[in-house]
Amino acid sequence: MVVRAITDRWSDVTTFSCTNGFDVLYSMWGSFHYAHETRMVIVICSIPNVFTIFKAIRDRNLESPSTRWFVILRKDVTSDLASLVREGTLASVALRLSRVSYQFFTSFVNKENEVRLQAIGTWHWHRERGVTSLLQAPLTPDLTSSYADFGGRQLRGAVVDNWPFFRVTPLRARDGALREAAPHSGIDCNVLEALARKLNFTYKLLLLTAGAASTPTAPPRGCWDGGEEGRRVRHQIDFMISESRETVIDFTSPYFLESTTVLTPAPKEVGRAGAVFAPFTPMVWAGLIVSTLLIGPVLAGVSCLMGFYLRERPECSIRTYAFHMFRNLKATSGIYKEIWERFQPENGYVYTGDEGVEKVLTGKYAYLGGRLASEVRMTIFGQEQYHLARQTFQPQAYGVMLNSGSPYKGVFDKALLQLVESGLVGKWTRDESAFFLLATVLLLAALALLAEWAFARRGRGRRQTAQASVNPSVK
Repeated sequence: MVVRAITDRWSDVTTFSCTNGFDVLYSMWGSFHYAHETRMVIVICSIPNVFTIFKAIRDRNLESPSTRWFVILRKDVTSDLASLVREGTLASVALRLSRVSYQFFTSFVNKENEVRLQAIGTWHWHRERGVTSLLQAPLTPDLTSSYADFGGRQLRGAVVDNWPFFRVTPLRARDGALREAAPHSGIDCNVLEALARKLNFTYKLLLLTAGAASTPTAPPRGCWDGGEEGRRVRHQIDFMISESRETVIDFTSPYFLESTTVLTPAPKEVGRAGAVFAPFTPMVWAGLIVSTLLIGPVLAGVSCLMGFYLRERPECSIRTYAFHMFRNLKATSGIYKEIWERFQPENGYVYTGDEGVEKVLTGKYAYLGGRLASEVRMTIFGQEQYHLARQTFQPQAYGVMLNSGSPYKGVFDKALLQLVESGLVGKWTRDESAFFLLATVLLLAALALLAEWAFARRGRGRRQTAQASVNPSVK
């Protein structure tokens, strides 16, 4: 009767068996034909089958803000059901009280980050008066309104120490297998603090250490992949700020674009008189001169022979032949050739930006990294010692990583867009770039003030000593 009423109300309805229909439903969700904006799933099963369905949702990470689950129960097992539900599973329950009355529940997350089912009203049917519905809240809450205020909840965020984006101070305390950290400075630190103030949540930072298969700006490989270990680690945390690179998690709208560039040691002064001859060795130059002198007669003879055998002159000009000859020449020197030949993963790979920039000065190394991070570290170690390439490549958009199906992705997107449009992200970027220059100037000023104070005190002491020697009564 319920299915018939739903079919009459909605145009696209598919029914499944509770015992073996979940796999079919899972495959349908991956189909573009069923990529609806909102899916309504009504569960009318025995209690063991209901538990099996929601356990499968949890195990397969099927939480989605576009899927609404409506469960009809004949027995009050809401507490047991809530223990199986993870944040992101939007569930509503209709608990049968009698043949003509139901009590409604919706899922929510309390301040302790626990999913609970709260009663929102009742539904009664009377033969004469009809239906009486007493709902104190919507049966399907609006996520934008629900997550506009987190109510002081504490979210757990994973971070990688990657200044100038995020500089943290490791703490002794641990949360499971991850070590806690305190925010220190950085662009992402300011972004996170602004989000926390706007959406009314607190946060705990958990430090991820980059491993051998990771980049300095990404968590260890396996934390955000599709494996069992990845699922376990992902659901220990609520967010992470990094570049958009993974596929099994949801990324917010980007708020910063960073490109990769090449940092090398500052070039040494060379004589300009012979600079034009520097790219090639004398042997190569000799070959070029001989080839240039002989290319005309040789190619003319080749053209005549081809015309004799083909009975038509070839259309290729001497300029074309010369182009194909010179394009195959390879330089025997140059920074990019040296980088390619000298790169050794076991020796050239670094795990932090500081390590990479410092290593540039220890030998024939070049550091490939973000432009902003390279510029800031050049200021720290001395700009006169480095050369930063003007061209950039591989642009990366920075956003906030959320668990797949996170219900508060929409409010994070909106808040980040407001930060970008207000110009705050650009201001924080400029502040980080100028921070160490300002700190250096302040340090020099403080040292100068201290030296002036020391000299003034020493001069005052000498004058008092001289006056005391002239007039012993003066003390």
